[in-house]
Amino acid sequence: MRNAAAVLGIIAGVIGMFVGLFGYGWTSLVADNPEVGEALFNFQSPGFVRFVSIAGPVLAIAGGAMARYRALWGG
Repeated sequence: MRNAAAVLGIIAGVIGMFVGLFGYGWTSLVADNPEVGEALFNFQSPGFVRFVSIAGPVLAIAGGAMARYRALWGG
């Protein structure tokens, strides 16, 4: 079960990186071109979205890496 938790944590981190790249890229695009945010949508707190876009995948990969040896700490 620890190996499965490690694999799932790493897979979730990789998928989270793709989602995070979209979120970070979208906030950067809207910051550079405000008319894009008016046409489609804009986040209310782009700083928080950027932080979560970076921290979320890192924490998922770290949890997956810790799951094998420190099961309680890894989640």
